[in-house]
Amino acid sequence: ANVLPNARVNSRPGQVVLTPCTTFASFTCASHSVREKLAAALKPYNVELVQGISGQSDPNFKGAPIVPGAAFGLMLVSGDLTMGSFGTVTYRKGDMILGFGHPFMGIGPLDAALCSAWVYDVYPLTSASYKICGPGPIVGASTQDRLFSVGGALNRVSRTIPVTVDVRDRTTGRAKVFHAQVAQHPNLFATLVSTVAGASVSEIRSFPGPAMAKVTTTVDVEGIGKITRTNTCYDGRSIDAAAIADLDDALSTMTSNPFYPLKLNSSEIKIEVCSGRQTAQIEKISVDENKFEAGDTVKLALSIKPFKSRAIQRIVNFPLPQNMPAGRYTL
Repeated sequence: ANVLPNARVNSRPGQVVLTPCTTFASFTCASHSVREKLAAALKPYNVELVQGISGQSDPNFKGAPIVPGAAFGLMLVSGDLTMGSFGTVTYRKGDMILGFGHPFMGIGPLDAALCSAWVYDVYPLTSASYKICGPGPIVGASTQDRLFSVGGALNRVSRTIPVTVDVRDRTTGRAKVFHAQVAQHPNLFATLVSTVAGASVSEIRSFPGPAMAKVTTTVDVEGIGKITRTNTCYDGRSIDAAAIADLDDALSTMTSNPFYPLKLNSSEIKIEVCSGRQTAQIEKISVDENKFEAGDTVKLALSIKPFKSRAIQRIVNFPLPQNMPAGRYTL
């Protein structure tokens, strides 16, 4: 099995108290920062993250019959990047199946992809033994993740969030468009979408060092429509976290909306990375006046200090909104 019973000794001698099993989930990303973010999101559900096998296990593997004793996977992320847990089919009636014999996350209703699986080997340790698996073809969708098992239906398509990440590194010439499908669960989708984006960047830009990124982030939100933001960012160590900051901001706004739940229909991110540092710091801002009317244009005199260069002076015209409320504002 891919779970292990953990036990701790109670204060009374000779008494052992059993604790819930730890479930293992595999993820096809080597980035430490990305894996840390995902591991933190899974920790409350007693799920431990392990390294996964990229993509489909074997091009010649067309799937195996989903019958009791067969391996299968419940995938929170499928496509060019995969993240999920693998277990064993324990019962089948028609197209309805039960598996694992324990919870994955114990999260209740869960609509995610079910796939057949290829078992490469078993990692045999007394402290943490688990199967080394790779995902096969999608065969159905899960319906429940409960205390005693995972349930689902074969020949059913899960309702997922499509995520597209187009990453191009101008320094190395490496480029790829990643396509993934992410589970829609309200407690999970924000972390999963962010993780897919971060993992895509780290796969193309796998080495550390100062880098710039031009990023266009688009989210399609049900009832609101498409929202697009274009930005330029810099990081001196690893560009993946900085490149997805706008995406994380949008996802955070969606998941913390106090008025009504927001559903993400899709997400698309385009990222162009290059080595180096092209940044500047605003050292001083000054204005000729300190009182304005709504709709006025404020003339800003800026002193800007580019990285490793002398300060330069710029004049920027900043229009105030017509509906700007009266009051005091910080420049």
